[in-house]
Amino acid sequence: MFQPLVLVAYDISSPLRARRVRQSLRAHAVGGQKSLYECRLDAGCLQATLQQLDAHIDPQADRALIVQIGRDTLVRTLGVGCAPHDGTCFYQG
Repeated sequence: MFQPLVLVAYDISSPLRARRVRQSLRAHAVGGQKSLYECRLDAGCLQATLQQLDAHIDPQADRALIVQIGRDTLVRTLGVGCAPHDGTCFYQG
């Protein structure tokens, strides 16, 4: 079953809230960096992840950006790329 690639970037002002957001995203991550995670999420997992993020962030001080990459979207990486578990794209390691 195809699970779309979703990029989640965040800027969280509180270390405690940032840690909670990181923990929520790591369960689904196939790659990422300090505040950007690449996740494979079906519609149900995406909705649950959005609810978790909404519960953890302060909308007055924090920011989160969620971008779903379509099946036909060209994904290019620069630098050292690592193949994810499913092999359909590359992510920065």
